[in-house]
Amino acid sequence: MLAPICPFITEKIYQNIKDEFNLEEQSIHHFKWPSCNKDMIDEKLEEDMFIAKQVFDLIASKIQ
Repeated sequence: MLAPICPFITEKIYQNIKDEFNLEEQSIHHFKWPSCNKDMIDEKLEEDMFIAKQVFDLIASKIQ
């Protein structure tokens, strides 16, 4: 996932480990973008984390 941001570094890392892990792609840039499994999304957890973020944001704004 870092390849679009730092292409040269990620390509060098990939070339260094490609043979060790028997990877077939010639370049890190030949891989498809990862997809998500929508069944694994926990809506309740996301809602709870949104509330927690709001609480932390409010606390941080009062500290400054």
